[in-house]
Amino acid sequence: MSEVKENEKSKDGLPKFDWAKFQRDRFTYDWQFYSEKHQHYFEYSEDMLYQDGAILHGEEKIDCVEVELYKSPEKPPYDFYIHYSNWQLGLRVDFFKEVFDERAFVEGYQPQHKYVRLVIPQKIHHEILNVINDFELLRIRDLLLEVIATAQDTYIREVAFWEKPENQKLITTAEKETKKAIQVIEQSGVDMKSWRQFEGKIRPHLDHINFVFNTGTIKLEHEWLAREFIENMKRAYEDMHYKDWKKDLARYPNRFEENAHKSKFKYRLAKSYYNLFSNAKFFEVTKKTPYPNRLMLCIAKLIEFSLIPVGDWNETDDVKIRHIRNWLKRNDLEPKLTFADVPADIEKLGQYFELNFLEMANATKRADAISTAFFVCQRFDIPDLLPDLIHVATCIIETNWLVGHQMTSNSRMNEPHIPEIEAFRKLMNGIKDKSKVTSLKFKLEGDETEHEISSRLPLFLIEKALKEYYEGYRVEFDCDIVPTTYKKNKDGSIRIDKEPRINLPHERHLVRLVHSLYNFLKDHSGIEEGEILPGQQYYEIIGLLFKETWVFYQKYLDDRAVVEQVKEWHNLSPET
Repeated sequence: MSEVKENEKSKDGLPKFDWAKFQRDRFTYDWQFYSEKHQHYFEYSEDMLYQDGAILHGEEKIDCVEVELYKSPEKPPYDFYIHYSNWQLGLRVDFFKEVFDERAFVEGYQPQHKYVRLVIPQKIHHEILNVINDFELLRIRDLLLEVIATAQDTYIREVAFWEKPENQKLITTAEKETKKAIQVIEQSGVDMKSWRQFEGKIRPHLDHINFVFNTGTIKLEHEWLAREFIENMKRAYEDMHYKDWKKDLARYPNRFEENAHKSKFKYRLAKSYYNLFSNAKFFEVTKKTPYPNRLMLCIAKLIEFSLIPVGDWNETDDVKIRHIRNWLKRNDLEPKLTFADVPADIEKLGQYFELNFLEMANATKRADAISTAFFVCQRFDIPDLLPDLIHVATCIIETNWLVGHQMTSNSRMNEPHIPEIEAFRKLMNGIKDKSKVTSLKFKLEGDETEHEISSRLPLFLIEKALKEYYEGYRVEFDCDIVPTTYKKNKDGSIRIDKEPRINLPHERHLVRLVHSLYNFLKDHSGIEEGEILPGQQYYEIIGLLFKETWVFYQKYLDDRAVVEQVKEWHNLSPET
């Protein structure tokens, strides 16, 4: 592992970031324990906890060992170990994707291992190995160690909090209390649309608000102040996912659906262990004895290594066996959607979109594309376009890598030598790396004189402007600078060709795609183009679709900036 030397610094004068250490730490799990005294989980390896004045000062520190998983030999042959590691990875994907809600599983591609290194007390490591050995599971030793570590991490970070009774109440009362909150906003008069429902009736009037604390009640009787609380709550929800306070507030209980799902984590984990051991023939399971005691005990012991209690910690093995058997009988493991068949009207789409673009997706769609299209259709009330937008979203995701990253990536797939693009890359990458431009030559339209700038101030301002624009609008530099065509072959492979020139602004892939989407929405969304801000909602739909399909490389962007970018692309012409 490479270490950063104390005197090794970047151009900013700060220590260089140690990528090797970052990668190592990312795939390393530090074993944890629960302190009854402090009602908290701690890492065994955290030295600072035991220093003078720290919360565990005076307590015995347990030394840890570093255990490397899926370790390959130092010398060839490597083939067997690669096959062996991939076999275990395949088992992890097949049997645990419903347990560990990682993005990779949702987006439909096979992930890498989450942990390949454990920092664990030697005693606990030996206890786990003894269980693995006792139940004749040495063939999947590393997989089980990784699953135990991942389950422990997931349980501590996401599940344990919601198993407390006071937090369970948050889950069970969310829907009922949300209905009350909607009723409060509607009756308060801060939402005029809802307020009109009381025309001709007795209008509700907000008199006061009671704030009930465990130390007493505070009554706020100033009408305007009380109203401001409700106005600000409404305003906050207006700025959320759907930009509609009532829709977004109605979604509030959904936040707890995930927590309710997490509260059943141990049942899904038990079921996944059961499916692994029974389907992969590690234990003999028959119709007569579908839940043999030995298998139940094995699952109980593995789960408890993840700090997940199987009943009370002091229960006998017989009781724990019954617990696991009941968990398995009473809980099903719902398969996690990664792909689904969603046919689209290709004939209709073909009137607006390029055929090679539409061919990038087939009837089977990725879960993330389905989710994106569903979100867009929900937000803009265009449910009839769902199958078509799922297809378009899939095509966008599949083509991003074909036409993108042309400035920043080191890959130059099928790219001809273009001196001007190399000069452009050198300029932009140099500015990005804080190299100074020492001179700049240029000509203006209608003026044949070549001008040169060499003074530091104007060059400094040009560098700053280019750097800021590049950082804010990276897709403008990265996507389809070199004219790129692609075609899916019959065998599923993709042919990519690039022309030996730089694209014109209006010729680029995203510009053409914006025009296609705009015309499609104009004809089929049922949303009027409008006169005051023509096409504004079309731009918003396209912008959201692009943002959610990673066209801009990230999702946390200001919606207004995205809409303006889409509008600019739509307004580009050959004269630009």
